[in-house]
Amino acid sequence: SAPLPPKRTAEGVAARTELLAAVVPDLDEVLAKRPSGVAAHDLLDALAAGWTARRMASGSAEWLGDPAAVDQRGFRCTIAV
Repeated sequence: SAPLPPKRTAEGVAARTELLAAVVPDLDEVLAKRPSGVAAHDLLDALAAGWTARRMASGSAEWLGDPAAVDQRGFRCTIAV
């Protein structure tokens, strides 16, 4: 799939909202109630991180990258989705 538009653009917010709507109940209501000063893209980032954390905890996350690869500090070079 193609990369998403930059998250700080209207197109980027719309693309991320469309993707998260499938997994976040009442996403429109959550976005409408965001506190003043909280950018939509930051709230969407937090929701995506929560979704990923839940998938990691349940064992249903998919890992991208080489599981054997580590950086110079010994951290795995993978990402969970």
